[in-house]
Amino acid sequence: MYKRVFETGKALRSAPLTVRFARLAPERTRVGFIIRKRSGNAPLRNAIRRVLRQCFFEALPSLSEGTWVVFDVPERASRFNRTEMRAQAKQLLAAIAEGK
Repeated sequence: MYKRVFETGKALRSAPLTVRFARLAPERTRVGFIIRKRSGNAPLRNAIRRVLRQCFFEALPSLSEGTWVVFDVPERASRFNRTEMRAQAKQLLAAIAEGK
């Protein structure tokens, strides 16, 4: 999944996130996460993943069928709180839904 998104998709960036996405028509909509170990300990990485997954599920009705989304979380993401992370994720997912 990740390889196909990186090869054929586009990237949107907004601190602290990068969202890569590709529209693969016959497929169903999917989400993936790249969270590096240097981002923090396992509970922190899991909390980040839960926040991003929830944002994805909220945006799912507005995404076109067959959109694959990969959240790329950098090491510096641990400096941002969940509210900031959620706001950035929602903004990026809205841009994907609008077709940017």
